[in-house]
Amino acid sequence: MRIALSAMSLLIACSSETSALSPTEKCHTVQSTLCDRAGECIHAMHPDCVTTVNFTSQNCDNIKSVAETYDACLDQIMTLECKVLFPGTPGIPSISPPAMCKGTFMH
Repeated sequence: MRIALSAMSLLIACSSETSALSPTEKCHTVQSTLCDRAGECIHAMHPDCVTTVNFTSQNCDNIKSVAETYDACLDQIMTLECKVLFPGTPGIPSISPPAMCKGTFMH
């Protein structure tokens, strides 16, 4: 029970911290969080992960708005199991955001 409350507190804190970010900053937050998780899960992450993540057809600097799914997208990146978040064949994982993140960022 204590672990669940701690995880909930962390998610609430992260959510409130990111609410004041610009759309570009939110995009960068999702990309870097996804890369951090990839480093944890895959254990061999390319140093330029953020520039190669299959996240958006254009870079974060072109993001104009963020959908209400942003917090749920970030939550899934932080909490999904590695094998769910990064499916693929061993040695060739798929590094892309969860389905919840699709449509979160608009150009």
